Amino acid sequence: MNLKFFAASIFGVVILASSVSVTAQINVTNTSCIGPDGLHEAITTANGNPGPDTISITPGLVITDDCTLNGVAMTPDESILHVTDSLTIEANGATFVGNNQFVTTSGQVTPFSYQNCPSTERTALVVGFSRGLFRVGERGVDNSGIEVTVNDLRATRIKQVALVHDGAKITFQNLEAIDLQDMDRCDTAVISAEGSADVTLESSTIDQWTNYSDLNTPNFLIAGGDGKLEIYDSTLSLARNAYAVAWRGDSDIVTTRIEDAGGLFYLGSGTHNLMNSLVLPAVGEMSTLTFVDNIYVGAGATLNVRASSIIYPLTECSPFGTTGRPRCTWQPDGAVNRSTVQVYGTLNLLESALHVQNVDPSFHPSEGALLIEELSGGVVNVDQAFIQPIALQTAIDLQALTGASAPDLLTGADALPLGLAIGLSFPSFATPITSGGAQLVDRVLDAGIGGANDLLDPRGNRLTTDILDAPRTDGAPEVRSIGAVQNHVIPFLAVTTDPSDPNRADLAWTQPKTPGINGYDLCYGSGSAPNLASTTAVCPGTQIPQFSSSATDLVGEISGLPDAATVWFFVRASVGGTGEPWSNEVEVNTTVSITYPPVSIATGPVPPVAPAVSGTLTAPTFTVVSGCLPAGLVLDSTTGVISGQASSVGTCGSVGIQVTYQTSSGAGVVLATVLFSITEQVPIPVWMAALLALSLGVVGVRSLRNQCKNSN
Repeated sequence: MNLKFFAASIFGVVILASSVSVTAQINVTNTSCIGPDGLHEAITTANGNPGPDTISITPGLVITDDCTLNGVAMTPDESILHVTDSLTIEANGATFVGNNQFVTTSGQVTPFSYQNCPSTERTALVVGFSRGLFRVGERGVDNSGIEVTVNDLRATRIKQVALVHDGAKITFQNLEAIDLQDMDRCDTAVISAEGSADVTLESSTIDQWTNYSDLNTPNFLIAGGDGKLEIYDSTLSLARNAYAVAWRGDSDIVTTRIEDAGGLFYLGSGTHNLMNSLVLPAVGEMSTLTFVDNIYVGAGATLNVRASSIIYPLTECSPFGTTGRPRCTWQPDGAVNRSTVQVYGTLNLLESALHVQNVDPSFHPSEGALLIEELSGGVVNVDQAFIQPIALQTAIDLQALTGASAPDLLTGADALPLGLAIGLSFPSFATPITSGGAQLVDRVLDAGIGGANDLLDPRGNRLTTDILDAPRTDGAPEVRSIGAVQNHVIPFLAVTTDPSDPNRADLAWTQPKTPGINGYDLCYGSGSAPNLASTTAVCPGTQIPQFSSSATDLVGEISGLPDAATVWFFVRASVGGTGEPWSNEVEVNTTVSITYPPVSIATGPVPPVAPAVSGTLTAPTFTVVSGCLPAGLVLDSTTGVISGQASSVGTCGSVGIQVTYQTSSGAGVVLATVLFSITEQVPIPVWMAALLALSLGVVGVRSLRNQCKNSN
């Protein structure tokens, strides 16, 4: 054999083998970020193995961030986990917990949260903060081909979920990112994509993001460049003082709720699709509406809004004083605008609703804020769309703006509920009214499979449910309502209580349009109300199926409610035993029943008089608020017991006592009344006392004699 050929063959095999990538399966079992079988080690191993790998985390594992300490990376990377090769992470419901925390002025170490922020404690000391979780690719190079998929992960108290460098792609499925804070730069986006990086969110939630930046400059929850953004079946919520999305490239937002998380900001020449989605930039906020709640369509950009609803509480910043109002007029080119929807490019409103809840002119100051405005060449096109007229922008103004009239443009005050002050909750304020001139219900015809108005997402899939997971169409042939909510499935609930019976609630609701209703289910409980805004939501409290037994039986009552509690209620229609979406949520506060027995006493020592309490009193305080206690008697402010020694007959026949106590929603107050009847104790004369004693003595002698006779 030719040894040279043999050697060359061997080396050729070696060289060939070294160029073949082998997919690795890496398991994570460590609850620490750093260490053997930890997540950081797994990422490092995957980066060193060419080609796509899979990391599997122990189901339900809670991983604490010891990869950063007080904001200082314990690894060389600026993020906690730096991914440089294609990777799939099967998190299996694992939670990554950062160490964003502070010390209060009382010396208590406290985790940051959306509700628990040290902004009110100027001397609070930050003692720990975590960096961003994922960094994908390298800065300043082409990262094309690097694709990272993360499934079923929860993350909390970190700076950022992901930073994706140019050319790379990250996909999150079933991500829950809750309570995030940037303690470093203060304004880092939760997901940031550089250059042509792509981002996909599916069935994910980003909730309760706090940024501490200057409120006069824009901040963003999700921000990207010229890549592709896809958000499907997701929720972005509670991220104030920031735009929900800022993107330059193409984007698709489908069947997604953006609630109290700011508006949408589009620059560049991208095409953006908002489909079957609900955008509530600032839910019920009259005092904090800012420019980041706007919808901004920049020059060259196109925004297609189809089968969606965009709803504002107002079209202006707070009318109560001028503090903060300049924040409404920020523009990237320094211009001043007057509108909540600003169009420099092209806006196409298709089968969609643009609504403001309060049209009262007193809520819109003299600056003249508009709901929608074409600016510097902007174009607004409509097709079976509803735009809410307001005092400063009437139906005639909107027709001139769009160049359209009915049926392409619908206007009127009766399409969606008006009146911010009445406190409508979701989904009621997003639900079309079933009667009126601006009718949105079942307006889109030929909406069935293959029909001219069949609703297909940008991926070509048919959308069969609305934003509440209810059927997207109804009827035969199939029709669809304008906007994100298919009206016919949702009752509107009202609940009242009777002061004479505070533990009973009376319920009444409207009849949905759904055919085949054979009754209504009730769900109620106490404490914080759950989010039941979907057909499949499970009642976490007490559920009463068939609370009423027919489509037209629209009233009911519940007795025996807990004392001193906040009780919430939902109802839903039942069709053949299948529940439709739950109604709006209504809360009532029950009280404690306190009574005193009538008191009839004479002057002198008085036996303690205690109140009868129905329910449990927490931290009560008893106070006399009307009438007066008889002289010599006192009221225990903690127990409510009346005691002492009545010194004289008084004129205080009725005494009102107020009792304040703590409930789950704050302070409760109840009144009780004590009725006194007091008589003067008259001394017995001496002769009468002697006669009485003599009588008792005679009786006693006779009784003794009788006892002796019986014994003999």
